[in-house]
Amino acid sequence: MRPGWLLLAILAGVVLRCALLAAHEVPHGDVMLDTGVARSLLAGEGFRSGLERGTALVRGDGPLPPQDMADQHPPLWPLLGAALGAPSGSPFLGLRLASLLAGLLVVRMTWRLADRLVESVPGHAQHLPALATTLVALSFLMLEFSADGALYGLQALLVLLLVERLAAARPGVLVPGLLLGAAWLLNHQAAVLLPVPALVLAGGAEPGRRGRAALAGLASAGVACLVMLPWWWRNAQVFGDPFFSTNAFYVLDKAGITPAFSVEGGQPVARFPDVSLVRVLLAGLRSWLPANVLYVTLAGLLLWPGLLGLAASGAPGLLRAAWRGRDRRLLALLACAAAQLVITLAWPYTKLRYLVPLTPLVVLLGVRVWAAAPTRGERRLAWVVAAVWALLLAGTWGDIAGTSADPRPSRWIMLAAGGPVLLLLPLLLRYTSPRAVGAGLRTTLVTGLLAAPVLALAALLPAPHTSYNGCALLPDIFGQPQDLLEAREARVLDRARAVALRDGARVACGPETLLAYSEPALVKLPYAGGNFADVPLAALVDAGRCDHVITLTEPPWPIQIASGQAWLDGRLLVLDTVTLEEDGETVAAAIVSRAAPR
Repeated sequence: MRPGWLLLAILAGVVLRCALLAAHEVPHGDVMLDTGVARSLLAGEGFRSGLERGTALVRGDGPLPPQDMADQHPPLWPLLGAALGAPSGSPFLGLRLASLLAGLLVVRMTWRLADRLVESVPGHAQHLPALATTLVALSFLMLEFSADGALYGLQALLVLLLVERLAAARPGVLVPGLLLGAAWLLNHQAAVLLPVPALVLAGGAEPGRRGRAALAGLASAGVACLVMLPWWWRNAQVFGDPFFSTNAFYVLDKAGITPAFSVEGGQPVARFPDVSLVRVLLAGLRSWLPANVLYVTLAGLLLWPGLLGLAASGAPGLLRAAWRGRDRRLLALLACAAAQLVITLAWPYTKLRYLVPLTPLVVLLGVRVWAAAPTRGERRLAWVVAAVWALLLAGTWGDIAGTSADPRPSRWIMLAAGGPVLLLLPLLLRYTSPRAVGAGLRTTLVTGLLAAPVLALAALLPAPHTSYNGCALLPDIFGQPQDLLEAREARVLDRARAVALRDGARVACGPETLLAYSEPALVKLPYAGGNFADVPLAALVDAGRCDHVITLTEPPWPIQIASGQAWLDGRLLVLDTVTLEEDGETVAAAIVSRAAPR
């Protein structure tokens, strides 16, 4: 393949990243929370979330935590949003600019790492670094997260920088620790990277010096803890627990642990049993691990066709070669990929966005395997990959036969049709060698197979909100087109918000999506076990916590609550019902109510 075409493709990826910046006008998903916190920081109010939680979440019999403080993410997202939002005039634009800069730097780091990974492989194709960079530059997932304000692309960048630093002649203690700390300040899940420096430095040291190298790696983990210390101190002051995070309640809820609901001093409260989160997570693996493995495999067919199989069949051989050759760059790449994969599979119900940090790692590993002649172990493992694919395919037969609890024929079809793409490159390892197939032909084969991401890009990219939770070709783990549903809800809630503001709303009780807007102030609509709860809402209204209520309503249509009707035992007066129609069908609706005088 001529390098000019690859360079043009990379340039197209850069241009698309900049163009997509304008496609995201409203924050989406968890970005809303960080937009709210960044907005509070710019207003001089500190790390406030911009909303009050409708239901207080508590473990055991402890005191109620404050309901208006940032309690979900570490602080780096909103700090960057505020820092770049001040000159740009918008915290959400600040977050988008941060994601754009990170996305562009990921492209640059992919080229740098790919070039250094394959340079020691005799007879490798000269264009493999450009090919790896093209695949990252044109990945619809990496494009989406380079423009939407979600800083998963920055997490990917920090992982690549950590790999590069650990490969340096003198990696030191401070810089790896600062990179680990920055990743941890960005995402709690980055804690899985803490052992990486010790493992890599010990594996890359001479036998007599491995203990000292491991201690240096542990010291880097200690630096990361020092970076986190101010945030832990803040949490201890605000919540009474340095490690407080509502993510813990997400794990408990997904594990099926039911809280006890009550109203304490006018505040709805959900009290969960004070159980060990580690034990809950391990016990829950039996429930969600098989679904997560299937989801990552299906996502890999779209994101990393061919390269997923190459990385899987070649990883053990690469680990053995890296250990024997004390190749710290390759060791770091493998360790980071393993850590990211472990947390992705272990976390309840993985989402497409969790695969952003994995994407450049899988691409780099796959290209590194392709660059070298196949070993006997790789040839054998290629057939293991084929066997795993066959088991997954057989295990989803109920999707097309209609015998599973939740049949999804499209999932079976994708796995069946994508299987050959996944398997062809690994199985070529069984029959090919650089002498049998020229390097140019090998590169052409890879490029031809990897046309799938470009086709997916052409199909998915025109509309925003295509891949935060899932995409048209790959719904979320529950089989829902969640991004489409959330986009519809955002449009109908924007109309409902306008109705409430015209009626003088100052504090509205409503869905978290309303946090995208600076007014009215928001109290999060209370939920009980995922279902709308009248009793907690009545408590909020009675306590004077809100003057208006905005609720999404679900099918069947038409809406049963009419304008002018009183409900919630006369506490609320319905102002209007707002609907969104597509092709003549109501696809989303909301009810706007005013608190009635008592």
